[in-house]
Amino acid sequence: MPKPRADLQYVAYRIDAAIRVGRVAAVPIYPLTDDLQNLDRWPSSVLNLESFRRRMPPLYVDTREKYEAKFERPWDNRSTIPPCVFNSRFVAVTTRSPDYDWLLQASLEERRAVQVIETSRGLRRRIYEIIEDLSHARRQPVHIRAQYEREIANLQQMRLQLKERLRQERSGILTLTHQEVEIASLMSAQIAQRITEVERILQDRVVREVGLRSYAQQSNLQLFFLAQSLANFSGSLKRAALFNRYAVERYLQDFVSDLSMFGSREVRRDRNYAKLLLERVISNIVRIEQNETARLLEKAVEHLTRAAVVMTHWSDSLDESELNIANLGKRIVGH
Repeated sequence: MPKPRADLQYVAYRIDAAIRVGRVAAVPIYPLTDDLQNLDRWPSSVLNLESFRRRMPPLYVDTREKYEAKFERPWDNRSTIPPCVFNSRFVAVTTRSPDYDWLLQASLEERRAVQVIETSRGLRRRIYEIIEDLSHARRQPVHIRAQYEREIANLQQMRLQLKERLRQERSGILTLTHQEVEIASLMSAQIAQRITEVERILQDRVVREVGLRSYAQQSNLQLFFLAQSLANFSGSLKRAALFNRYAVERYLQDFVSDLSMFGSREVRRDRNYAKLLLERVISNIVRIEQNETARLLEKAVEHLTRAAVVMTHWSDSLDESELNIANLGKRIVGH
């Protein structure tokens, strides 16, 4: 059964393997490439166009118990993954991880094969979060970047306090033992290393946000364009003296095919309604009247326009500080 909760988290290497062999209909968002099979790095953001079903190992040892207690049915690691955005991130490998003991003993190559890396904060595992709409996918990097910005601010404050403590010790104002001096120096070095790591992460995230924002904006413009194109087609159909049923059928079949690319959750309902209306025209093209065809097309235009407008409100739930971060990212890239 599909796991009934939002933002599922799965080990990324299993999904990457399915993408590389063509079992998943996916479009890379960042890095942008037409050749995921031969990509020599891990993709960070991927758009999944179709639902698929795959066995996924649990991230934590108590996943099975929690699932069975909550849903009162046996655990099944087969998961149905809907059309969504795969957003890559790293999470800590802890004693709750099923393969924790093996990873401690594993070689660098073995860890890399399952996309586990070592950082200043220990082992980190690459996962994909399953995000079902583009608006949420655009907001999430802003939330995460805000967390990193706060972490850097706290680390820099701690480093300044340690630096001041050591300055006072060297000046004779403060008396510290040799061990306390060594601990303060070590902590300062660790903080500097972590700040460097976070700054590198932030650089990658800014570029990733640009790719995701660019794709979302293009999708939004395409939806508006499709709505306007269908409106123009409906208008010309009403004015036409001759109802060319074959031409209308071919046009709408191609149009419905383009709509299949828009599977994001926030637009899916209106997209589906529009598709149903167009498919209704196609299936009844032999006997449907010209005015009825135009009326159904106009209703489809309303649904497509509504879907496009929904996508423009992606940032409405951001707080003021997060909105400033999102706008700052736009200015940095634009500059």
